[in-house]
Amino acid sequence: MNKLKWIKFVCSLFPPVVAQQVRERLITIPKAEKMALDFKRKAFTGSYFEGNSSDFHAFKFWMHGYFDWRNIVLAKHILKFKSGAIIEVGANIGTETISLADINKNNPVYAFEPLPANVASLRRLKELNRLENLTVYDVLVSDKKGEAHFKIPPANSSGSGHIAQESQGITQKFEVVTLDEKLGEGRSYAAIIADVEGYEPQVLAGAEKLISSSKPFLILEVNARFLKERAQTTVPAFHESMTRHGYRCYYIGRFGLSKVDPTNFKTKRNKNWICVPEAYQGKVSRLSRSIWLNAFNPWMRFKIL
Repeated sequence: MNKLKWIKFVCSLFPPVVAQQVRERLITIPKAEKMALDFKRKAFTGSYFEGNSSDFHAFKFWMHGYFDWRNIVLAKHILKFKSGAIIEVGANIGTETISLADINKNNPVYAFEPLPANVASLRRLKELNRLENLTVYDVLVSDKKGEAHFKIPPANSSGSGHIAQESQGITQKFEVVTLDEKLGEGRSYAAIIADVEGYEPQVLAGAEKLISSSKPFLILEVNARFLKERAQTTVPAFHESMTRHGYRCYYIGRFGLSKVDPTNFKTKRNKNWICVPEAYQGKVSRLSRSIWLNAFNPWMRFKIL
């Protein structure tokens, strides 16, 4: 425990792009997972997170006060010129959810997550931080309502579960909803953030009315293999559908945004995109600059630039 506290302190001295490399040199994720230590850590947006180092999402949050800081920085800047609710599909254990609720206090945050252990974490964090604007839905999201099997992820990777066939390992059946059916069109939506292991096209297909009426920004995880295996589509086809619906897509990189080239899809395992409505194309450079500024911001835990 003392060693991890020391590592956390050392990481706090550096900006995000350096802090994560420092952590990787000082302790491996498998070693932290084996320690299985409970902790409580303040997020860089103010709320507190409780977790255990046995999950690598939680461990990274413990060390830095965030898991994926770029998504939160982008969401915070989006809210400066487009107010409204935020939808998070695949909220996992809440490492980003609490920060979304922090930065959008005057509007709702709707978090969708089926796995009971993850839902329990989300509801505990909601109560701990008194996040009255946060609503947690313990259901799956897709393009049509009903029921589906969900592959239960390993204990150290709480965010890797996905809709699956009953024959594909250990699964559990959950209710499935669409965003159109569950949330409707009667509210303004600033952003949809979806990380659902290849089922992003189905989530968006079930939100066509909501997207058409509100034109929210879309922050999506894109994995070429998962899209092919689970959504039966390709990166070019997915990109074309975004363009057809009035969006322009950009990679969320280490230091800013760059336009997606679907014919030369650059990816390691996953690649996050931000899809910007045509009406807000003039804000792309501002969004890109926000990532660059905060990548080198050693005081981000006190103030997001």
